[in-house]
Amino acid sequence: MIKELIGLLKRVCRGVYYRSKYALISLRHEPKQMLMRLFNIGYICNVCDKRSLRFESDNWHLYTICPHCKCQVRHRLFWAAVNRVPEFHIDKILLHKRILHFSPYYHVSLKLRKIAALYTTADFLDGGYNFGNIELDLDMSEMPEIETGTYDALLAFDVLEHVEHHFRALDEINRVLVVGGYCILIVPQKDNLQQTIDDPSVTDPQQREELYGRNDHLRMYGLDFKEMIEERGFEVSVVDETFFSKKELKKYVLFPPILSDHPNATNYRKVYFGKKVKNLAKHQKGEQ
Repeated sequence: MIKELIGLLKRVCRGVYYRSKYALISLRHEPKQMLMRLFNIGYICNVCDKRSLRFESDNWHLYTICPHCKCQVRHRLFWAAVNRVPEFHIDKILLHKRILHFSPYYHVSLKLRKIAALYTTADFLDGGYNFGNIELDLDMSEMPEIETGTYDALLAFDVLEHVEHHFRALDEINRVLVVGGYCILIVPQKDNLQQTIDDPSVTDPQQREELYGRNDHLRMYGLDFKEMIEERGFEVSVVDETFFSKKELKKYVLFPPILSDHPNATNYRKVYFGKKVKNLAKHQKGEQ
């Protein structure tokens, strides 16, 4: 029945356009999207605004990846937070602000670039790789290229677990932000892990994968991550799945529909909003 309806739409609506929330979309090319909107069916990616009857899976989590833009729970949870949580609304902390975005996800980057007064992308291009959308080659733990108090907001999703000196990185995040500015951070956190597992003696890739979930991760964060940020001069608030209704969680896939039983599963994603309340004392800097 659906195929017949799609065929009919293609024949009747060829060359016809309708205005969606973000752009002028041709019914000739997206009849499925129109039908799902018309009958209000499917799961919605709040980042690319497209619907799907089922999301894609990876080795860890089932049905959590948007088949259109490939964003995952962490990206959608962030976007839901800055659009639906008044305290951290995009108009309040990101609109017309100077933003430094580490390892940016493409579709989130597109949205932020449109609203920022200044939008800069960065990553540590170790080994010569380049995603193609990176403007600054930066080691987050040492950023002399950036003057103190340059940015109003700094974003980094699943980045700090790759940084050798992550406390130094938090110090630097504090330094480059203005007082009152925000760091918005997400890290992989093993379910119900209280204390971060961080053993510098573990250098074997296979051991790292077993201990931290991936061979290029240097630690597995626990619930003490909030305290780590607070100790670096930030007032920290955490947004997770409890901020949203069951209907929103299901509709936008802000939480895994099926909990992963992987030993290092990160089912309970959290977005950390750190408001800079003070500059760091000099004696704090330089810690590992």
